[in-house]
Amino acid sequence: MSIVSTIRSLLGKPEPMPVGAYQAAAAKPPTSNDHLRNIEQNIRALTSILDAESDMIVLSDTVDVGGVVTAVEIRTDRIHLQDTGSADKRLVKLDETLEAYQQMDEELRYQLARKIARLIPDLATSKKKMVLDHTVKVLKMIAQDQTDRVRRMIAEELCELPYAPYDVVRDLAWDPSYSVAAPILEFSPLLRDADLIEIIATSSVPGVSEAIARRSHVSQAVGDAIVKGRQPLAIRALLSNDSAQISTQSMDLIIRDAPNHEIWHESLVTRPELTQKTINRIAGFVSQSLMMQLQDEGRLDDQTKKQAAKQVNKRLNSWTAEQYRAAELRVRQLYELGKLDEEMISNAIHEVDEPFVVASLAMRAQIPLATVKRILKSQNAKVITALAWEAHLAMRTATALQIKIGRVPHTKLLHARGGTDYPLSRSEMQTFLGIYLG
Repeated sequence: MSIVSTIRSLLGKPEPMPVGAYQAAAAKPPTSNDHLRNIEQNIRALTSILDAESDMIVLSDTVDVGGVVTAVEIRTDRIHLQDTGSADKRLVKLDETLEAYQQMDEELRYQLARKIARLIPDLATSKKKMVLDHTVKVLKMIAQDQTDRVRRMIAEELCELPYAPYDVVRDLAWDPSYSVAAPILEFSPLLRDADLIEIIATSSVPGVSEAIARRSHVSQAVGDAIVKGRQPLAIRALLSNDSAQISTQSMDLIIRDAPNHEIWHESLVTRPELTQKTINRIAGFVSQSLMMQLQDEGRLDDQTKKQAAKQVNKRLNSWTAEQYRAAELRVRQLYELGKLDEEMISNAIHEVDEPFVVASLAMRAQIPLATVKRILKSQNAKVITALAWEAHLAMRTATALQIKIGRVPHTKLLHARGGTDYPLSRSEMQTFLGIYLG
């Protein structure tokens, strides 16, 4: 039954008279039939408006794909395509399956998606709510594109918009591809703490917690969820984020695990949440240069300085004779097999495996172990650099050696010249080594 017939039946009115009969009755006083006719006319006008709205044109434009220019007209439930110079028109239905849409050329889908996504900012700030609603409806469908590249482009277009459609943004945040989800997770202001915590706790996509940790604002609740996830790279990103809030409980967990995660140390010492008590704790595992950094920043009181110095000295002298003997045996075997390369030594330096580093330098530089130990304990940047040169290591490795094993204060480090070259001459380095070789 039509809308008009329904209204007639509710009003208890008969079917309308023929048009001619209305004209004949025009001169007569208004009757109930006249009122019914007015109702019918209003219904026709309203139906016409509703039909026009449901078939609204969202976008009318042209797209160039491989030199072929295609005229495109996107409506709420279909796309009309017509190549320039051709009379043939193609109809692509936009339904729940998106089957016809997915069969379109990927580059064409990519360009159409970008054009539609770029309509959102202007429509959102205008008074064209009806057009915006229909545009969002189309965007929500094409955001399910089968190709990561298309979905990623939509994510990049929407990630920083405060008026982007929330449903689309949330779907993209849960996307199974990291490249799609990451821009939304890192930048979208629409994601709530509850969304972020749920994603951290349940998403199986590697890297999502790291992306969230880089957001311009990370609340304590979100920070707690990241720390609870115990993903090293995510926690490093959280520590490196100055705007991230880290609770006392989460900081305790981080410090507890930090000895096994050197990648956290540099960011850890810069955190404002560190107290004198926690600084005493980290003194047991961070490098001396990082402790010097805290001292230079005035974050150590006298008592903490003494406690930290004890912790550092205890750690520096904690390697046993057995560990040195085992390292020396292993190094000798690797050297004889031709496998004692710079990469292996560099990894040992970054892992602060002091016995292995000492034995490797002694073997490659042909210098006694005891002399190598004395040089590394000197905290003299020039002689440590000369030792690395004698062991045929690159200057970047010499810099790491100064920091990690030599514990040279960061203000006294010797840096590469021109980014890669040794800053000292050959004769200078031989002279410095000569002091220790006697």
